[in-house]
Amino acid sequence: MDIMTILGWVLGFGLILFGIVFQEASATEAATVLFGNVIGFINVPSVVITIGGTFAALMIAFPGSSFLKVFKHVKICVLPVKYDPHIYISQIVEFAKEARMKGLLSLEDKLAETKDEFLKSSIMLVVDSVEPEKVHDLLEAELDHLDARHEQDRGFYDKGAAFAPSFGMI
Repeated sequence: MDIMTILGWVLGFGLILFGIVFQEASATEAATVLFGNVIGFINVPSVVITIGGTFAALMIAFPGSSFLKVFKHVKICVLPVKYDPHIYISQIVEFAKEARMKGLLSLEDKLAETKDEFLKSSIMLVVDSVEPEKVHDLLEAELDHLDARHEQDRGFYDKGAAFAPSFGMI
């Protein structure tokens, strides 16, 4: 779990709430100020225009599949997968030892244990005796495609961040 993401959200909302609640309030007026300031600060039509307008603009700018990815992205932000390069290095070294001792075809059995699809498809290209230049080109193309997909997903949030202040001003 990424504790910094959760702490950032809590701190951000806490500071906003602090700013709303404690506007020049004395200790004796604390209870009335607490609820009075919060209720006075929230303007339902403004919230609906800001959030709804941003959502509507995103609906115009992006396909529905982009909205379905939001939940997956939130999960990645809160529970990120940690990649340890040492694990991959040791796996590749083990694959190389296995291939040297028993031949390339013996790697097919070992690949069943591998969870990483990119590594698995890479090793399968080698096992299938694809030319090294072609393996390189295929893997580069796959990485470029992955980067383009991530760029498209980032664009969704960049546009939302650009639209929200505009609708807030309205």
